[in-house]
Amino acid sequence: MAASGVDFDEKTTKIIEGLREAFDVKSNAQVIERALILAKLAADKADKDHNILIGNLDNFVKINIAS
Repeated sequence: MAASGVDFDEKTTKIIEGLREAFDVKSNAQVIERALILAKLAADKADKDHNILIGNLDNFVKINIAS
C-alpha cells in the first residue's frame, strides 16, 4: 500500500529535511523508511524497561523509547 499526499507540520518538515541530508537520501519516503527501520531496531533491542543505549563504550546515552 503506497501512501501519498501526506502533509507534515513545519517542525516535522524541518526534521525530515535534516534527516534527508544525514541519511544521504533524496526523498521524504526514504527518510521515513530509514526512520522506521531504526525505530524497529530500537524496539527489538530495548530491555524489559524499554531502554536502549546509543553511543560507544566511552560516551553513550540511555534512552527510554516508551516515553
